[in-house]
Amino acid sequence: MACVRILIADDHELVRQGLRTLLASQPAWEVCGEAADGVEAIEKAAQLRPDIVLLDVSMPRMSGLEAASAIRRESPCSEIVIVSQHDPAEMLPSALKAGARGFVSKSDIGSNLLSTIESILDPTHRAGDGHGGKPGSAAAGESGGARETLAPAGAPQRAARLGSLHPQRHRAESLLLEQNYLLELIARGRPLDDCLRAITESVTLLQPGASAAVVLASSGRALIERIVSSRLPAQLVSELGELPFGDEGTPMPRDTVVLLGKPITVADIGRDARWAPAWRELCTAHGVQALHATPVRSADGTLTAAFLVCLGEARQPNAWERDLGQFGAHLASLAIERWRAEGALRESEQKFRTLFESIDEGFCVLERVPGESGAPVDFRFLQANPGFIAHTAASDAAGRRLREVFPAEPEDSFRAYEHILASGESRRFERGQLDRGRVLELYAFRVEDGSQSRLAVIVKDITERKEVEEVLRQRSAQFEILVDRAPIGVFLLDGKLRVRQVNPTARPAFGPTPELVGRDYSKVLRELRHPEYAAEVLRIFRHTLATGESHHAVEQAIARRDRPQTEHYDWRVDRIPLPEGGYGVVCYFREVSAEVQARAALQEARDHLESRVRERTEELEKAYRSLRVLSMRMMQMQDEDRRRIARDLHDSAGQLLAALGMELASLNRRASTLSPELAEEIGGSLQLVQQLTQDIRTASYLLHPPLLDDAGLTGALRWYVTGLSKRSGIAIRLELDERLGRLPRELEAAVFHIVQESLTNIHRHSGSKTAILRIELGGGRLLLEIEDEGSGIPAEKLREIQMQGSGVGIAGMRERVLHFNGDMHITSLSTGTRIAVSFPVEPGGPRPGPLMLNS
Repeated sequence: MACVRILIADDHELVRQGLRTLLASQPAWEVCGEAADGVEAIEKAAQLRPDIVLLDVSMPRMSGLEAASAIRRESPCSEIVIVSQHDPAEMLPSALKAGARGFVSKSDIGSNLLSTIESILDPTHRAGDGHGGKPGSAAAGESGGARETLAPAGAPQRAARLGSLHPQRHRAESLLLEQNYLLELIARGRPLDDCLRAITESVTLLQPGASAAVVLASSGRALIERIVSSRLPAQLVSELGELPFGDEGTPMPRDTVVLLGKPITVADIGRDARWAPAWRELCTAHGVQALHATPVRSADGTLTAAFLVCLGEARQPNAWERDLGQFGAHLASLAIERWRAEGALRESEQKFRTLFESIDEGFCVLERVPGESGAPVDFRFLQANPGFIAHTAASDAAGRRLREVFPAEPEDSFRAYEHILASGESRRFERGQLDRGRVLELYAFRVEDGSQSRLAVIVKDITERKEVEEVLRQRSAQFEILVDRAPIGVFLLDGKLRVRQVNPTARPAFGPTPELVGRDYSKVLRELRHPEYAAEVLRIFRHTLATGESHHAVEQAIARRDRPQTEHYDWRVDRIPLPEGGYGVVCYFREVSAEVQARAALQEARDHLESRVRERTEELEKAYRSLRVLSMRMMQMQDEDRRRIARDLHDSAGQLLAALGMELASLNRRASTLSPELAEEIGGSLQLVQQLTQDIRTASYLLHPPLLDDAGLTGALRWYVTGLSKRSGIAIRLELDERLGRLPRELEAAVFHIVQESLTNIHRHSGSKTAILRIELGGGRLLLEIEDEGSGIPAEKLREIQMQGSGVGIAGMRERVLHFNGDMHITSLSTGTRIAVSFPVEPGGPRPGPLMLNS
């Protein structure tokens, strides 16, 4: 076989590379050249004389369609195949008219390009597929009448030609002829079902004995929407259309082509167990024994239908019948896409019409009316929406002329419309006056339909806007008056920092400078202020002008240059839009020199007063510290007196009573042998001595228990709690930390007296029958807690305690705690009172600073 020479023309290198790779799979084909635009394609086609020219449509310098017409004239032996991204249904008529023999969408290059080129090069390459149909069958005869109603002009000659061709020799040429016919039918916009029915009829013509059908799926692909076929019995089509598919137990199995998108072949429907008996019986009863189904996809790859090639005998479809399935699926996809595109176009037109009718703005289309020589130019209304009628009160403008509908329309409007048509520039202008009640804004532009004789006009009622603008103008005038009479200084600079306006209050700040308005503010400022300050102010003004960021200065001291004086100002600068466009800056300022001086004098007096207050406070604090020291010294002296008295009672009276008791005991023993009555009296005296000894010991221990010095805090607390429980009847639970050892003597005495005072208050005031005493060590501190379940401290009394106005007992506890840098917290509710005290393990000196009770 001779080598096939192919020329590729596409402006994208990647596309040309992909085509070269695909064509290289055919050993007998050769890419003889490449072109990047239409002009180069014509030149290389004339130079190389290729057998096939692959042309893209959209290319620089010249489109593929224009190049195809030129190549057909210059190189008639070269066959042209259009390879494009455009919609085949829209592009095919133009491609055929330009002389192309085939059209392949770029999305289908991999599956259709090689077979299209083969069908053009060698119409006999598909002969010998086997299982051919029976020529001259009844089905073939029936098709003629059916095609007659669908075919365009020349269809009878086409059908006759198909009948005269030998099926084994001209399959490929017949396939191409049918494709061109069907593409023309789709391109002419025939109804979808007519196009699909024609596609199925083509399959029967190309393969007598076979029939075809297009199964369109519903949007969810769970139901058959409808089945279109030119040859399948109407009863079969009707009953199949009522069957669901895709669910378990339904006639069509879950792996149907519409669900999976893969070709499906059923060689023997009657024996295929995948199909329900009702489906098999329905198909075989109408002569469908086998089928081959090919998925039909939309341009975006969505499955929309299945193309069925149905056979009257149980067998595998041959290659030709499979190709017919691919052929039918491809054309069905084009027909469905064209139908959907037309539907979308109709929907878009409807939306435009709805928008056209419903928008508030008026809209009309005018067409220039050619006038006779010397006659004034005029325009005819082609259409006008309700908004136009509402704004202009021209209810019957369509079809009439502009001069007729609006006799008072000024001539400059007609000249403006003429200019718009000639130049293509849009224009915006106003009609009407506010004092007459209405003002309309017109926006006119040329309609780009190639005629340069039509223009569209959008009409908008801007009466309210004009009224607002008038109100703003009046308010602006009022604002000017307010600025002139404002009690603060105001001056305005333009975008080049030239003085535009200065109100009377601001005028004295500029000194004797003449004719301020129009002068350069930077020069004026340098005349009045020192250079460093002037440069800084100008930098701030320029920054505000450039960025819009405001700047605010408070009581800024400003030295004048024209006289030896320092002034103080509050001032602010803002960016404002100017009426003519662009931005300027406005500065507001107020001289506050008198206020600054008064505040300085007031501050001086305040500082003097605060100094005196500090001195008096220091004196009071010193006196308070002296009082604290004296109070603590008195407590220490009290503790020493208690210790001394307790020791004296123990060492003197206690010892004497002990000796007296021993003497009385000795006398009692002697008297018992001499006189029982005397012994009884001595025994009574002995009991009184023992009771007196016990009372003295208790008094001594309460003043200062000797155990506190001898056994430490732990022993003293156990003795005291045990004795108090017996005397008061209060159940006191003592919880002591095992780690608690000996503490400094003063700290142990302070803790003991705090416990003593607290438990005494519980006994006297709370009415509680229980109490808890807990001492722990943790975090370098000694923690003491005393709790009861009594009636609590009255709220008024608790506030008095918190304000350090309590009695002697609480005050003494507080002084002991503060002396050792401790903290005391008292909380009380109706359910009981809790006292929590903590001391550093290593106590320091008296706490400095203000002394308070935390509660």
